[in-house]
Amino acid sequence: MSVRYETVTAMRAAATSGFSTVTAQTAFVVSLNDFFKFVRGSAATPVANIIVPSSDGLGAWHRMGIPPQVGAGGLLVYDANGNASAYTPGATTGQVFTSNGAGVPGTWQPIGSTKYLGNVGQRTYVPSSAGGTLLNMMSLSMHKVTDDVAAVQFAIPNWQGTNEAGPGAASVVKVSIQFPDGTLVPILVSGSTSVSIPDGGMIWTDPFPWTIARNTWFGIRIYRTNAVGCPYTANVQDHALGERIEYNAGVDKTLSGTISATETAPWAGPCGIRGLMTRPSVTLIGDSRVAGEGDTPNGTGAIGEYARSLQAAGLAWQNLAIGGTGANGFLSGSHTHRIALASLCSHMITEYGINDLLLGDAQMRADLNSINALLPAAQKKYVGTMAPRTTSSDGWATVANQTVTAQESTLLANNNWRKTIPTGFIGCFDVNAILQSGITGKWLAPGYTADGLHGSATAYAAILNSGIITAANFTL
Repeated sequence: MSVRYETVTAMRAAATSGFSTVTAQTAFVVSLNDFFKFVRGSAATPVANIIVPSSDGLGAWHRMGIPPQVGAGGLLVYDANGNASAYTPGATTGQVFTSNGAGVPGTWQPIGSTKYLGNVGQRTYVPSSAGGTLLNMMSLSMHKVTDDVAAVQFAIPNWQGTNEAGPGAASVVKVSIQFPDGTLVPILVSGSTSVSIPDGGMIWTDPFPWTIARNTWFGIRIYRTNAVGCPYTANVQDHALGERIEYNAGVDKTLSGTISATETAPWAGPCGIRGLMTRPSVTLIGDSRVAGEGDTPNGTGAIGEYARSLQAAGLAWQNLAIGGTGANGFLSGSHTHRIALASLCSHMITEYGINDLLLGDAQMRADLNSINALLPAAQKKYVGTMAPRTTSSDGWATVANQTVTAQESTLLANNNWRKTIPTGFIGCFDVNAILQSGITGKWLAPGYTADGLHGSATAYAAILNSGIITAANFTL
């Protein structure tokens, strides 16, 4: 027998004293889109995915990691003997299902501790700006899902910048998915094809049943209108990958039409893709170097210090970096949305620091530790070293004509601290060792930087080709 509950709270409140000690008792929780098994006895083997204890304290609910099976009769819920009964959407909360036919023999079993609600997609960014003249946008962004999941949801932001400020008005949004064969299907929010997102807010779409093979490109189309200007991310659109955006054209093409190829700079896709997953996922927190300033999109789907390597490794990743920011500014400004998104990932990488050098080594250390404290304790966290910062008298054509800044000693001290793998981190990616010439504190030359602050496509490719960041670094 299995019972349907809308939420974990409802499941926890269920009377469990009558549950059989022999037959597996299962429940389907709608809000989490997953099944749970009740294990009797206070001595039940504990695993990390125990969700809630029973109301009488004599057992625990274990997440089973079994997606709902959808057939002609609606949701099929199986009992311990493999027999199924149909659930019709709209049935009352707590409806009991009894077997009504033979199913596959066997019993449900917990899958252990690997299933979690995580960022299962690639290539999501947070908005860095909002355009006062960009009153409507029709965008196509490209993504992959890296795990076999039953359903996914997409986060749509109506905020921008390091303080997560709203653009000044609500955004009205329509969302659709572009399947690999070009088919367009609407993605709903609270059952509707159109949603108003409050100024400074963010919404998750309804769960969308997932049938696309993992690691396959698909598109997300978003038509957005905002009376004072739409949020967007600058300079990450990968035109060679098929990404497109029109603005101020005023035409909704979520379900039909070809999006113009004339605008190549802004990007206005989702800022998160979540689903129940078993594979690792990585969040990137940092400044313009992590965001990819100075890099050139080239059809691979990734730019910047770390995303190129994560993409090549087939890992799920989200990029929460915003140019011009530092760890101190992250902490002093609003960071609610970014922390919520980052908390969906099993791993985190940060390299914040180059914009914090004037604060001194001690404050920089404290700020990185404070960001760690905002994130789940179980999340595995990496820190990266800071690449050089120099001036040049010959446009960075040579190493000899570069000069390090007055904050070089702080940069060196903080990098050395990072390489000790401080408490709270599990490792350090020494990006600086790849991009500096020897131990000079200067960029390799020529071609590794155009401004002394940001790497070039050559520099970011060098990090990828070094092999310091691989799938082996990210295990659950």
